[in-house]
Amino acid sequence: MKKTCLLLLFFCLSVANVALAQQKTPVKKSNPPKIKPPKIYNVPPPPPVPKQMEVKTVNPPTPDVSYGPTIMADPSVSKFEKSMICQDCDTLTLDANKPNIVIYDVKWMADRQSRTFRKQPTEKDLTNNYFALQGLGKREWEELRKNFPKGDFSYHYVYRSTLITTPNKKQILSLLDRGERHEGFLYWSGKENESIVSKKDMARLTETVASARGEKKTSSYYSNFAKDSIAVVKFQQTKNPSPNFAGNMNVLLQQEIFDETILPVQFFNFDKVSKITIQSAKEANKQVVFKLNNKGQFVQLKERSDSTVITYKNNLPYQAIDRYKNTINFCYQGDTVIIKEKQYLKVNKMVDRMFFEVKRFNISKENYANMTLNNGADIKLSKNSNFCVTEYLDERDLALKTCYSNTNWELPLTLTNTRSYENESNKSEITYKLNDEKNLVLEEINSRKSTKREYVITNGKPISIKSFSKRDNDEYGEAYVLNIIYEYFK
Repeated sequence: MKKTCLLLLFFCLSVANVALAQQKTPVKKSNPPKIKPPKIYNVPPPPPVPKQMEVKTVNPPTPDVSYGPTIMADPSVSKFEKSMICQDCDTLTLDANKPNIVIYDVKWMADRQSRTFRKQPTEKDLTNNYFALQGLGKREWEELRKNFPKGDFSYHYVYRSTLITTPNKKQILSLLDRGERHEGFLYWSGKENESIVSKKDMARLTETVASARGEKKTSSYYSNFAKDSIAVVKFQQTKNPSPNFAGNMNVLLQQEIFDETILPVQFFNFDKVSKITIQSAKEANKQVVFKLNNKGQFVQLKERSDSTVITYKNNLPYQAIDRYKNTINFCYQGDTVIIKEKQYLKVNKMVDRMFFEVKRFNISKENYANMTLNNGADIKLSKNSNFCVTEYLDERDLALKTCYSNTNWELPLTLTNTRSYENESNKSEITYKLNDEKNLVLEEINSRKSTKREYVITNGKPISIKSFSKRDNDEYGEAYVLNIIYEYFK
């Protein structure tokens, strides 16, 4: 049945297509046009396709913070630097046929901050210590003039930016750089065929000139330097130390090694104490710790991360290592304690129970090179109604005098300090005494600022410190309190 239906549908569609074809207009046939063959052109072959370039992506460089963008130099700076060498300063032409001795000390004449130059000093400025001949230069100048008479030599002290030259201009010493300080010495015989002799270090110039002239002369200070050198060696020996040292060295250690005198140990007995801690009542992290051996002698001072350690030999301090890791040695001769550090050697004399510095030597390499071991101080001890120590400094222009009412640390004790310089004098007074509560009171009074410390005593030992201060004639302010804590040997 299905097949019959499909055949009838196909037959109907075919009849419909024939009818439509018969309705179309007939088309007249025509002959196709002749097609011309295409024109052939000689076209060159196309260029080869270029090889594609490989492109790599490169990350930008990491910024370098070690330098900034290029900045044009400030013209004023460039001009200042180019003007550093003085073009219109002095010229010193040494005398021909006469020996010349020159000591020069030309100060910095350039001010880099303001980019300006100072004016050349004049003879009038030599009254100012800044330009005046002083120190080692003055010592050598006076020594040279003593050994080589002025009438036979040409002397020159150069303190201005100067060009020094011989008459034939063959030898030149330039002191024209205003950004430098120029210090030194030169000698020229005055003969054109002989060279200038120059030195930077200011020591034994008399020997230098004498050697250039084929002579033998010695600086007068050399003999003192030789004596001082021998003394420094001899002081570094121990022989016959006083038996009184052992019970009194703690005070000297506080003054000279610890540089900490907050606790006046000379007035108290610390028998069986192994450790003393002094700390602020308000700030517990602020503290000083003293450690003692079983003989009551200091063996260590500790302050925060700093520490100074003392070692003993024959019941006396033998060596110390201070907070800066410097080694300090002790020697003893009779009633004298010698303390030697890298830069100095101090000689301390014991009088009753007190120590007084009577001599100091500066022993650095520079001091040996300059032959200046003696520090120039003159110390005198004297005793009348009081015991006094007077120290003269700076060629006796400055005097420091301290007088003690006794030298056994007996209470009450008064120390009077006087500082004199030329026509001026300043005084201060320190007193140690017991108040009505039997507490120890230490008070220092002067015209500017006064201080007072009260040591509150229980069972013979201080348990706290009340510290006060004031200015001029004001009343003492609020106390700053320090507590003292003890630990004992078992």
